[in-house]
Amino acid sequence: MLWFQHPPILYLLPLAALPLLLHLFSRELPPRLQFPFMRFLLRSPLPHQGRRRWQDWLLMMVRMALIAVLCLALAGPRWTPRRHSDDEAQAQPSAIAILLDSSASMLALAETARQVAAEAIKSSQGWECALFAFDRSVLRLDAASLEEWAPGYQEGNPADALRAASQWLETHPHAAERRLVIISDFQRTNWNVVLPGLPDGVSLALHPVGLDRRPENASLTSVQSTIVGEDQLQIRVGWRNWSDQALARDLHVSLGTQEISQAITLPPHTEGATAVVTALPDHDKQAAVTLAPQDGWSGDDQRRFWAQREPPVPVLLLLPDGSSDGPLADELEFFIQRALTAERPGVPGHFSVDSLGASALPLIDLTNYGLIVLAGSAERLPEDCIPQLREFQSHGNSILFVPGNAPVAAWRLLHQAGLLTAPEQGLARHATGIGPVPENSPLGGIFPPNAPSDLHLFAIRQTLRVPTVEGGTVLLQTLDGQPALLQCQNGSPGSLYAFTFAFQLENTDFPLSQSFLPILRELCTEATRTHSTTIRLNCGEDFPELRSPDGTLLALSPPITSAQPGLAHLGSHPVEINPPAAESSPEAADLEELRRLLTTSGHVNSAKYDLSPETMDATRNLRKWCLAGLAALAVLELLLLLAGRPAHRDSERHIFSTLWR
Repeated sequence: MLWFQHPPILYLLPLAALPLLLHLFSRELPPRLQFPFMRFLLRSPLPHQGRRRWQDWLLMMVRMALIAVLCLALAGPRWTPRRHSDDEAQAQPSAIAILLDSSASMLALAETARQVAAEAIKSSQGWECALFAFDRSVLRLDAASLEEWAPGYQEGNPADALRAASQWLETHPHAAERRLVIISDFQRTNWNVVLPGLPDGVSLALHPVGLDRRPENASLTSVQSTIVGEDQLQIRVGWRNWSDQALARDLHVSLGTQEISQAITLPPHTEGATAVVTALPDHDKQAAVTLAPQDGWSGDDQRRFWAQREPPVPVLLLLPDGSSDGPLADELEFFIQRALTAERPGVPGHFSVDSLGASALPLIDLTNYGLIVLAGSAERLPEDCIPQLREFQSHGNSILFVPGNAPVAAWRLLHQAGLLTAPEQGLARHATGIGPVPENSPLGGIFPPNAPSDLHLFAIRQTLRVPTVEGGTVLLQTLDGQPALLQCQNGSPGSLYAFTFAFQLENTDFPLSQSFLPILRELCTEATRTHSTTIRLNCGEDFPELRSPDGTLLALSPPITSAQPGLAHLGSHPVEINPPAAESSPEAADLEELRRLLTTSGHVNSAKYDLSPETMDATRNLRKWCLAGLAALAVLELLLLLAGRPAHRDSERHIFSTLWR
């Protein structure tokens, strides 16, 4: 069989018509002038040189062939013989591959899809048949197990399924007929991806199911619970109406033995949320929210969640652990840990603090933490810890820096590592205090203007001089206008919050003030606002690997899979598993465009040719024959040019005009 190493070069073949186009559009007729005495002259036959029209056409055809053969040579022609004879090829039965969509959007269409698949199998009796069911993964089924097949709760991945079917069809290159049948609802969110093309010679049959029921779908998109006051739980339920008309639904919340119902109206083509308030449970309870009555697809009408108090955010407090840092470490740990863990009686803590020495950071798995506090320990960090901190920030987590005994060295280290955007300009050793809170500071809510507080009363006896640069936001400033607290954005999703003064009592009275606790807690709350200890997964997604501070892998309880909706705990982290919200979309892919993409996507057909090692040795490279043809055509063109030269030479200009006409 003939094939090409670089098929796209064949698109240049139309350039072979260039000599013909140049000939047609560049012919110039000589001007015709009438002289009075021409009527007395007799018409003479044309000279011999004027009747070489056949040579001109032959020369043009040779030039066109030169361009065509050059394109073929650049495309790399190859000839590979078939390993099987024609009789053997005709003896092989036809092959059919059936792709059955098992994604969550097919839950209400299982019976219809099963019937279509059974008809496809029945109509191909005597064929080689392969049945593939796909969602996030691809599963090979036999015809007998079709009755037990059912869609799951995962999203669909048709690209992998098409590759699996294509590979199976390529194992039957000499089948009398090869066919691919796809049974799906062809949801746009699944099929609007880069899809592999089909092998050459494969016929395609698309069987859409359920396209008429999608516009009536209403779905639940999210559920979150938060504490309101001291004994109330607010459940925020997100929903979306995909239909063209308003839908009346009842929202049912099942909280243990307690049932809460609320009637809601969903405007057409609208996404919104509804809040339900109930009594705070005594302990964590498995809960579910349901839309009733259920519509054409019930998979998105229910979501499971934990009705609970949000677990505390884990904070890693890194302290200096040098031989002379004992008093400093004890002082910083006392003030910072006490401020973060102080709560009213009966109210669960918002933070949980693990205190470790800075030298132990390389041994710690930071995945479980939402905030790192570098309390006087930045200059003690090992050199190989900087990439670890950058990766921690890249996940949206934040770092809080508090200077220690060497504030200049610590700030310079973090600035050189790219974690701090502003450089230091030395120490200011004069007494100052905290000035007015900037308007854009998140701390302004706890210190409104003219409100009584001791924020401006305590003294700061030593500060770092730091300029305000792009990428830095001043959250607190001193009385002389210098930054006291900076928020630095270095291009990572997370931030680095940096104080310019130390917390030692010899430098400031700040830890003894009444403002210390609200400032530190509000700052840490702002830094961990995007951090949630609840792990929310779509069905089919992998569980994250989380470890305790000592490196022990956290266990899942109970040991469930993510294939179906459910609730569990991963260590102290609640886990919620629900169907993907994207599976509720009613939009279907354009079937004609999908057919065109699958059949004309430039798939390299390795099954059409026998490219096994045994026959690759017999593959012939035809490029040398193309080069030989080019040489022959060039010689022929030269001979035609020489045969058409005039017998006399008037000038060099006449010779060149003959060569290039």
